[in-house]
Amino acid sequence: MQNELAQGRLSLVLPLIGGCPGSQPVFLFASQPELACLYVIKIMIGLFLRYCMVLFAGIAVEALVYGEADGGENDENLFRSISVLLDPPLSVAQMSNQARWSVLQSYNLLKWKMHAHRAAVKALEGGGSLSVVIRKVEEAMSTGR
Repeated sequence: MQNELAQGRLSLVLPLIGGCPGSQPVFLFASQPELACLYVIKIMIGLFLRYCMVLFAGIAVEALVYGEADGGENDENLFRSISVLLDPPLSVAQMSNQARWSVLQSYNLLKWKMHAHRAAVKALEGGGSLSVVIRKVEEAMSTGR
């Protein structure tokens, strides 16, 4: 698709609004409406998966740091309330699988990038602003420690 865009062969621009509250418009270039729909579905699924990972990151970090997670009930309730809004809504089994997958992905990401997590905690403990925390995480990610 990027090559087609660079060569000027794309003919359709579709402005699309996501179905989640607060979602931003997505502008998609595609040569066929069917292709555009597939890309939008892929984008929306990707956003949902990332959202779930962020939502369950608190549970994952508790498990990583303390060996077990205590709480997370609000996160689980929010996840359930969002999952039933999907079209089609997730079944109970699908919600359970998605929640487990999200916690596992968050856990692994935090485990592999623990140095970035430590940098964020240190900056927060020092009273750093959000921009300072972000900068410290980016520095830790770029140096690998």
